[in-house]
Amino acid sequence: MFETGLIRERMDRAYGALNEFGVDLWISISRETHFTTEPALMFLLPAEGLSLVALLVGRRKSVCVVGPLDAEEAEAYGAHSETITAAADFDEKLVEAIRGFGPLHKVALNFSQVDPSADGLSLTQYRRLTRCLEAAGFKGETVSSAGIMKRVRGQKGPREVEGIRRAVQMAMGVYEKSRGAIRSGMSGYDIQQYFQEQVHLLGAGYSWPQLGNPFVSVGTRSSYLCKRPPADVFLQPGDLVNVDFGLRLDGFASDNQRSYYVLGDGETAPPQEVRDAFFAVQEAIRKAVVAAGPGVHTTVPLDAANAVFERLGFPNVRGLGHELGTFAHEGGMRMGSAFEGTELDMRLEEGMTFTMEPAIITSHGRLCQEEVVVITKDGCRMLSTPQEDVWLVR
Repeated sequence: MFETGLIRERMDRAYGALNEFGVDLWISISRETHFTTEPALMFLLPAEGLSLVALLVGRRKSVCVVGPLDAEEAEAYGAHSETITAAADFDEKLVEAIRGFGPLHKVALNFSQVDPSADGLSLTQYRRLTRCLEAAGFKGETVSSAGIMKRVRGQKGPREVEGIRRAVQMAMGVYEKSRGAIRSGMSGYDIQQYFQEQVHLLGAGYSWPQLGNPFVSVGTRSSYLCKRPPADVFLQPGDLVNVDFGLRLDGFASDNQRSYYVLGDGETAPPQEVRDAFFAVQEAIRKAVVAAGPGVHTTVPLDAANAVFERLGFPNVRGLGHELGTFAHEGGMRMGSAFEGTELDMRLEEGMTFTMEPAIITSHGRLCQEEVVVITKDGCRMLSTPQEDVWLVR
């Protein structure tokens, strides 16, 4: 999925996180990873394993314990320090590897109430790790890896941010081209097929399953639940059309939404209600971007957006957006998460990438503008090209 240099950058972030949090060892373990996906391994050891595989990350080194069939593939990524080949003696080799990290007081495992990307440890493998840690003499504390994954997955480096930006800008091109292709009388399904044709021509992939990508809502006569677009609902004058589209390029995802209005006879612009809603959404996103930055709690940009909605007479939104990177929805924090726990610090950090996607339901349909942003050293900036007006359809 990713080349060695990029994985090494993530491994370096893992080493730094273990030192920062006072964790002595972080263990990720899985088997037949096409069935039992372990998110942490997707980011640090993206080889598809058949036999058992365990990745042990300490404060200065990392060890992969893996079966003979998968050892060569695991070694090819070259981001961990050492590879140990094991077969029927896997548990014994794992115990030996654990002991090699010296006295252990705190071990991180992949369980989390908050972050799905840090919750890949199955019950079977938890029991295996419990036995092996006990055999290695461990008597310390086990903790969630959510904070570590926030650094490894959530805190992107410059090359990852650039990969996301390229995917987003490719999607921007598809959206721009769609302005001359969408017309009155098309169905939501027709619009989806148009976008999918563009993805095929570009040789790109999808940020979420193709059946619902893009999601298209048409006026007030189709669902707003982000599922498959309607084949039996056709664009007609007075409809707001919302297209939620994400493509994947070179392992990085986009996720944006754009709004269109179908003009009626004699109309040259959307109704005032639609214009007011669009202005409110744009203003809310602008204020949220200004409010976001390193060290800022994730609720602060949401509060800034809702202050705009309250001032302009629109309902508050409960959430503003989500993390994205390899996938459109990548676990971790939401832009606006109120949950605070010991597992995960909900403050924004440099390199994190999010969507901002407040929506308003009008009498003409759903209006939403979804942009992609990155937290920078001293603030927040757009990776997408903001929509400046509601796009008109005839």
